Amino acid sequence: RATTGKCNALVQLLRDLLQRGQGKALVFVERVAVAYPLARILGAAIGREISHVCGVQGMDEATRQQTLRRFKSGPSDVLVATASLEEGLDVPSCKYVVRYDFFAS
Repeated sequence: RATTGKCNALVQLLRDLLQRGQGKALVFVERVAVAYPLARILGAAIGREISHVCGVQGMDEATRQQTLRRFKSGPSDVLVATASLEEGLDVPSCKYVVRYDFFAS
């Protein structure tokens, strides 16, 4: 499987952070089309459950809420999300936030 250097760097960063066992990580992406594939790539490379969540255009509310619950208190260690999730998310166990893409705003 071919991935970019940027993706490989993210995999290594998340491996290092998660091995410390000090919290969960949130990875922001710009586009809905990137969230799911990146979550799958990261999950396969790291060997942990990686979830993804998108705004109202890319995911229904019930699925979004279930995914957020799994991230907040469940087995998911990393959440890949679009910027729609930036405000209003409170996860005390989330210690790391990564902006994977450049954001115009």
